[in-house]
Amino acid sequence: MFMPEISRNYFHVADYVVMSLMILGSAAVGIYFAFKKSSGHTHGQASTSAKKAITFGSADLDEYLLGSRKMHIFPVAMSLVASYVSAVTVIGTPTDIYYYGSQYWMIIISVILMGFVVSYVYLPVFQTLRLNSSYQYLELRFNFILRSMASFMFVMDEVLFLPMVVFVPSITFNQVTGFSAITISAILVCVCVFYTLL
Repeated sequence: MFMPEISRNYFHVADYVVMSLMILGSAAVGIYFAFKKSSGHTHGQASTSAKKAITFGSADLDEYLLGSRKMHIFPVAMSLVASYVSAVTVIGTPTDIYYYGSQYWMIIISVILMGFVVSYVYLPVFQTLRLNSSYQYLELRFNFILRSMASFMFVMDEVLFLPMVVFVPSITFNQVTGFSAITISAILVCVCVFYTLL
């Protein structure tokens, strides 16, 4: 019996250009703000100190986690959305809905309720105590052992989840480019580490 050959649609030049521009644009924003921060210019005002050495990364934990508490609402909201929505969500949710139906929309009910609880219960306490993380609250409210246990569970959750977060888009890129999924995974990890270092 004759089996027809399945043709695969790979990226064309325009697709590579758009993808490259998006990656370069994202990296350019990070590099720009890293240089802007290290040069001492904030909100258009020049620093009065002598010329600083160019350094990357954050000076302290408060700056890294909370932007020194000086960021505006929109960048904070975009950062939270970007960290909450992973490639697994973007690629997996449409597939889940396609195979199992649209009842997935009901998750919005719990998301809305969660928003109210966080806004009116969690954030007021967090802001009043000026904490950097939930783990600090656990230590203040309970003890160091509970904080350490919660931290360990979170680290284990991320160690098990992040390989999937990297591999899912790698498989997707593999399907449209033909490049090795392992190579794409390594490139994605390098890009993420580079961007985090800024």
